[in-house]
Amino acid sequence: YRVLREAEHRSSSFIPYWNLPYADKWMGGQVEFRRDMTMLDDILAELINRAVSTRQEASVEDLEKRDNEDDPSLLRFMVDMRGEDLSSKILRDDLMTMLIAGHETTAAMLTWTLF
Repeated sequence: YRVLREAEHRSSSFIPYWNLPYADKWMGGQVEFRRDMTMLDDILAELINRAVSTRQEASVEDLEKRDNEDDPSLLRFMVDMRGEDLSSKILRDDLMTMLIAGHETTAAMLTWTLF
């Protein structure tokens, strides 16, 4: 949660203080953010490597018809669909985008519902 909160804060901050030299070493919030991002990157790398090692490339139509009871995740769909342009960095960026976008839309919906 702290990573999402920091990402939201960075998107609306006027001064990019996190770019200061050694900010991630001496600013408490930035130290936590760097540690949390490292943990998140490690988990995503492990999931991506596992999905890539068991890849079964197919067309979009075949993937939509496939019954993935073993691994019904969106990551499995993206890995099997990508084909040649498959890289861990692209998959990681796609997953982070979905995580942050999902967080934002859920938060907005709850705010409007409860307001």
